[in-house]
Amino acid sequence: MRDYLISAWEKHLGPIIDPLWESVIFWRSVSLIILTVILFAYLFRYKLKALIFKTQYLEHDKNIFTQADGIMAENNIVECLNRLQNDASLLGSMLEKIQSFMEFLNQESNQYLTAKTQKATIKLIRSLAILTDFTAQNFFLQGEMIKIQLYQLYPDLRHNASIENIQRYDKFRQQLDSYADTVRNKYKEYRSVVKQNLFI
Repeated sequence: MRDYLISAWEKHLGPIIDPLWESVIFWRSVSLIILTVILFAYLFRYKLKALIFKTQYLEHDKNIFTQADGIMAENNIVECLNRLQNDASLLGSMLEKIQSFMEFLNQESNQYLTAKTQKATIKLIRSLAILTDFTAQNFFLQGEMIKIQLYQLYPDLRHNASIENIQRYDKFRQQLDSYADTVRNKYKEYRSVVKQNLFI
């Protein structure tokens, strides 16, 4: 049966294909088409590569975002920044979340593959590093209640009503507000880029 079908196709297509083998125009056209395809593939090789690997990039980056968000979600950082700016205080648990978030995204294996997302992440991490450096130098453990650590911005100045101490404290508060605002803005940019590029 198989041999019969092959023989039938050969008889049917033979009269069509045989002249093509001897046609210079046909082979010239085929050659031009192949050369054109090769040229376009070379010229657009980076776009083609990006298109081929786009799905893999998205899957990788979505996984990184999900893990990072599990460490410190949006509501966590908003709560942390609100507390810093409203009360000039920081819970130890919040600080741990920020540090874990930064450490996770700083690892080489957790770098985003999409350039815009990685760029926004770097800016966010830098702003968080500046903020945490400030808290490390200017916040002090005020008390521990049921294993909850509470850090405050210069508690001795906070509770001292002298004009000089109030002025010093206000200066530190202004710095804190500035650093917190920067983090807030960089986090918004980060989430905006993630939404645009990862469709999350």
